[in-house]
Parts: sequence; C-alpha cells; structure tokens
Amino acid sequence: MTAPNFSKGGELEEALLDCVKAGKIELTEKWVTKNESLKAWARALFPNELENHKVLEPRRGRRPRHVVQICSVYGTGYENLIDTERVAIYVGGPGSMVAAALDSVVAAHKSGVGVGKVIYATYSFEHSNARSSAYYFHLRHSNALDADPTVRGPVILREFARRLVIPTQQLVAEAREHLDYKKIDISLDGLLSSPAHCANTAAIILLGFVHTARNVILEETGFQHLTDWVRNRAYSWHSIPVFRFLELEANRLGVCTTQGNAPSLLIGQESDRTLPRALHVVFDEASALRTEEENAQLLDVNGIVSRKLSRDELSAAMGGDARNIHTAYVYPQDGRVSAEMNVILRDVVRATGNTWREGLAVEKVLVDGQKVRGVVFRSAITDERWYQPCTSLVLSLGYTAQYEVQGPIPAQTTVLGRLRSLVSHLQWKLGWRNPIGAITVASGGSGYFLVRGKIPIIGTQNSHWTEVAYSPQADVTLAKLTGGGNIASEYIPVTYPLNNLEHIRRMFGDRFIDVLSLDSCPRSINPQNDVQFYRLAPGLIVVAGLGGTGMTKSGANGALSLLLSHPELRASELIPGSPDLFGKLDLTRFICDCTSNVQRALGHRHDYSAVEVCCVLGAGLVAWLMWKQHSVGSYRSPKRAGHWSSQRTRQPADTSNHPFSPLQSHDYNLINNQVSSVSWRRFQKRYFTYCHTVASRKATFTLLRTARAFCRL
Repeated sequence: MTAPNFSKGGELEEALLDCVKAGKIELTEKWVTKNESLKAWARALFPNELENHKVLEPRRGRRPRHVVQICSVYGTGYENLIDTERVAIYVGGPGSMVAAALDSVVAAHKSGVGVGKVIYATYSFEHSNARSSAYYFHLRHSNALDADPTVRGPVILREFARRLVIPTQQLVAEAREHLDYKKIDISLDGLLSSPAHCANTAAIILLGFVHTARNVILEETGFQHLTDWVRNRAYSWHSIPVFRFLELEANRLGVCTTQGNAPSLLIGQESDRTLPRALHVVFDEASALRTEEENAQLLDVNGIVSRKLSRDELSAAMGGDARNIHTAYVYPQDGRVSAEMNVILRDVVRATGNTWREGLAVEKVLVDGQKVRGVVFRSAITDERWYQPCTSLVLSLGYTAQYEVQGPIPAQTTVLGRLRSLVSHLQWKLGWRNPIGAITVASGGSGYFLVRGKIPIIGTQNSHWTEVAYSPQADVTLAKLTGGGNIASEYIPVTYPLNNLEHIRRMFGDRFIDVLSLDSCPRSINPQNDVQFYRLAPGLIVVAGLGGTGMTKSGANGALSLLLSHPELRASELIPGSPDLFGKLDLTRFICDCTSNVQRALGHRHDYSAVEVCCVLGAGLVAWLMWKQHSVGSYRSPKRAGHWSSQRTRQPADTSNHPFSPLQSHDYNLINNQVSSVSWRRFQKRYFTYCHTVASRKATFTLLRTARAFCRL
C-alpha cells in the first residue's frame, strides 16, 4: 500500500491556530486527523497498536470525580463478616498492578507469610492515566519538578504572571520559535473553576517553596545526598530488580505477550541493544552546559552514568541526519516499560490462581479500631454493590478520587466521649475530614505520530518520545510523545503541541510523516511533586501524587505498597536470593502516617491531636479575653465610682452617614460605656448580622477550606 499525502504536522498546527483565533488557549477535546487515507495506511501498518491504544478513536470520556468514603465498620451490618484467611486487595494503576503480581509470586515462593488470596481490581484500564503514558523509564527525569532550577516555584509564578498579561499570539510565537520553551503553566481557568483547585494549588506552591528551600540549603552546604532529589532517583533505581524478577517469574509461569513473544517489562536499555536507545537531546549551547553540569552531579551522587555522543553516533542513533541537533547524551540505565505491562502482569496474577477484575469502583472502605476490615465495590456495568472482606487494601486511584472520612460515629456515654464526637462532627461539617494532603491535577500532552525509520527513546525539554511499534516492511515507526504540566487543569495549552511540533521537525526533518492524534494527559501532583504513601489504618495504604514519574517508579511503588500493607514481610524476602531491596534508603519522606487522625475522626479513639488541642486552647483563650474585656468594662468599683463618672467619655467620629457602617453613633456610645447588658446583646446581634451581610456563608466556608489546605502539612 502506497503512502498517502501527509502534511508533516500542518493539519494539527492549523487546528491549534484555529483554537487561538477562536479565543481558546486550552485544547479541551481530543484531536484526531481527518485525513482518511492516512488513517487507512496507519491501520494497515499497525492494526493491533492503533486498536489497543485507541489512537484514532475519539475520547471516551474521563472517569468522573468520585468520593471514596472511609467508614467505621460498626453500624453498617458488616461488622460480623470476617474473612479468616489472608485477603490482599490492590486497586488502581501500574503500581498496584506490580504489587498484586509481586504478592502473587511471593505466595508461590514462601509458605506461611504471603499465602492467601490476592485480588486486583480497576475501574477501567482505558480510563487509567497509564494509557496516556509514554512508558518511558527514565532515572534522570524521575524527580520532582523543582530539581530543575529553571522551572522552580518562583519561576513558575513569574511565568504565570507574565503569560497572563501578554497577548496569546505572542505566546504562540514564543512556543514556535524557542525550542527551550518551558511547558509548565498554572491554568487561570482551572483556578477559577473550583475553590478546591485554587486552595490546593496555593498550598502546593507555598509548601513547594518550603521543600525547595530545604533541598537547596542541603545542596549548597554539601549535604546533597540528603536532598529529596537524590532520594527520588535512588528510589527509582529499585524498580529495575522488581521488573527483572517479575520477568523471570512470567517466563517460569509460561506467560507471553499478545504476539506470542517472551515477556519483557523493561526494554530498550543500552545493555540490551547494540545502539544507544535512551537519549537526551538539546538544541543550543546553554542547554548543553546545564545538562553536562547536571550529568556530573548525577554520576557523583546517584551513580547514574551518561555519555556524550559523537556526531557519527548521534546520526546512527537517530537513523538519519542529525545536523539540527546540538548535542545528545545517552543514559545506559534508561529504557521504556513495555506497553503490554498490564497484559503480562494480569497473566501472572491469574497463573498463580488469584483474581484480576476490571469494571469495579471503590465506594467505601470499612475499618475498625485495629485494622482495615473490608471494601464495598460497585460494578461500573450493572451498578451492583457488594462487600469484600480483606486484611489489607492498597488504593492508587489517581486525581479523580477524593477520600473522605465519614460516620457513623459510635454513641459516646462519657463527657469526654461526647466532646470528642462533637469535635469530629464539626470537622466533618467544615470539610476537614479529608485524610489526604493537598492534591491537585496537572495535565500534559499525549500524542501519536509516524516517522520513517527507527527512533531511539528521546527526552527533550519537558517532553519524552518513545517508540510504540515498528513496521519493517514500510520502514515506519509509530511513536508517542508526552510532556508538559498545566497545573490545576485537565487540559493542555495549545502552546505545548506547537512547541513539540518544532521539536519533531528539528529532530527528524524529512523523515517526519504526520501526527495521528493528540490529547491531554492529566495526573495528580502534591507539594513534593513525588509519590506519597498515606497509611490510613493498619493494612490500608493510599498512594497519591505520583506526578509524571509514576511509570518509572511503578516497580518500587508496588514493592513498597506490599511492604507497608504487610508489616510482617521484609524487603529481603520479596525477591528470593537478592539482598535487601531498598537497602539503607530512607523511606520516611515517602510515608505519611494518618492512622491516629482517622481513628479519632471515626470515634475509635477519644484523645485529641496536637492540632485539635491548640485549636481548643486558642478558642478558649479568645473567649476568655472577650469575657474579660466585657466584665472589666461593665464593672464599677465603689471606690472609683466617682472617678469613673467624673471622667470625660470619649466620643467616636460620626459614622451615621458612612456607606459601609451598619452601626450608628449611639451604638458606639453604648459599646464604649458598657453600662447595659441589654445594649451589649443588642450590639452582638447587629454585629453578627453585619458579618453575615458582608460575607456569605459560601465565601466563609471557602476561606476555611483554603486555611485547611495551607495547614495540611
């Protein structure tokens, strides 16, 4: 079949510029090429890949936001339903898949600990953020955003303010002219669309300053090995032995890919190939100098090896002329995770006699005072609900999930117990029952394109490029691009794909054929911009805030999820014959223990947290000061009665005609003189009426939630 006419990205570029002309800065719908001959040619070359990745299909719709309730098992009717055997449930994305497969093979190797039932469940892999991933395994980029000095918090805020005031056409011109364009933004529309987005984004930026300052101070004082940036890269290293171990187990169990090939979870590393397969490409001298400085630090602190390619090696690696590329660096440890990762891990779980189910949503998680007791599932197809007892539960549900601690609160008989219930009820009414810290969404671009010849795995400024499939008959590669981060929005600005188009044209030149589709790729982020494990109860782990490094860390995330949900296991026991998986790596920066707060909120504990004690003492102090002022002002000592009456009473300024004053001058006289409790009650009534007039209840609760978001960590 002959190649059709193609536009080399001109069709996509025209569609993006039409969005700008229509006054839209964000791409809110999935774009798919309308070139029918190009579609037919692509389907003939890559029928399975286009179907599996839904490349040419319109967006099926993202999973709606949903609430997962953390409830007490008492009073639900399930308190007597206890599964005597060990039942481990894993729900969510790639990290949960790895944990389920790892738990399944541990059960096959170890008697006693690890023996029992393993259940993996997911709503739909098509709705998962993993479907939009580039499957790039990159140790160099497996880090928080603030590891790059050019895109830290102050720079993001400065760019946000600058891009608000300059015309959109100028932004488009910058994205097309400057290849080093920073594809990091804060979405104004996203901030205005939801008070939660605004509060969480503000908390993330503010707390991000704190984390950045801490890391910069450690780095400048010679303690760079203690920074979160070094720890993140060291943590990602441990995904490699987990993937290799699961590959061996898949081979032992007879698992194969859909094409019948031997399973391989981590591919494309330089040790597997004759040519370097994972590059970082720069287009100017300044970017090259920054990259070389970073590479030296990576080698010194993390042991990540890099090598600068010669012009001949670069041309061979790129498969053609590379004169438009300034410099490229190869990272032997990097590669890509197999796009059939879910198929391989599913077959491993089922081959060991365990359960893998799709089309399930988590509605409630039930806990008691000691551990997690079970989970209420809902079928996404039939809307049927049922209860599954369990001894451990790991949830990794992405940015669409919101976790709330709900009742019923057990009836209390003591005074302290009733006060504890009252405090918990007030927290629930004010929306302070979310056990997870400040989490918001950030979206990048995810697209598919065709290029002649084979291509390596490529990283550029805030972007990644990976091979999906190669057709030797036509010598054409189906490739995927991802990159960027639009904070507080599920959509990407049109400037991101425009900049990526310039990258493609510069890297591949005449080999570039055309773009097939483009969509946004939302994910959750937190102030650390790195994965956090929240322990809400013994055996109940919630994984959140993975950002753009979830695929690289999926092996380590799965192993740590298994260890945290099963304290009886040791890291050295996960992979037989290997040393301790995490070694001496300090994992405390990744773990947040919320067990006590959740138990208090559910009424299983009657004591008070330090924050609650401070709030109660502060409220009591304010009340005492108000009472003190009132009692002193209204009290007249008999000895000083004459002196009191002889003093001249200070008169306030006349405010009767002030447009914003709800009180008249005689009200101020009553306040100052404090001679009548009736007048004092009158003042209180009018003052609080004024407060409710000026600030609506909705605005008050928005301020309270914003304060709560700032105080989460």
